[in-house]
Amino acid sequence: MAPTWPAMEYAERSKPQGSASVRSHIAERANISMADITPNNVGQLHMLNAKLFPIVYVKELYKVQGEDVKPLCKLGLFNDIPVGDICCTLEDGPDETTWKIYIMTLGVLPSYRRLGIATALLNHVLENAPVGGMFAGRR
Repeated sequence: MAPTWPAMEYAERSKPQGSASVRSHIAERANISMADITPNNVGQLHMLNAKLFPIVYVKELYKVQGEDVKPLCKLGLFNDIPVGDICCTLEDGPDETTWKIYIMTLGVLPSYRRLGIATALLNHVLENAPVGGMFAGRR
């Protein structure tokens, strides 16, 4: 005789309180930070860009940037895992005392989007090289 199993009742799945999405709950508990791009982690930058962008970048992009833009190029970390990056370069402005900051790459892996990582990377650039402010000895 086959054993009979007791009837099971399933409770309705509970939803997070309020109207906040699951992503906002994840973002509240996450440690979002940035790391300098160094010769030791430039390979991670290369792998991230290979996953994020449909083009292959030349090797010159992956050389550690000059001292003038080094503070602007960062890896975006989610709980100490590199999941995004921003790389900038300086272009000549209208005269020799001004430069323009050009964002070459800005990206975050799809699973980590909408958690504030790209915003943190952009804010870092804006705080370190504000519009109309001084950066690398130039405006």
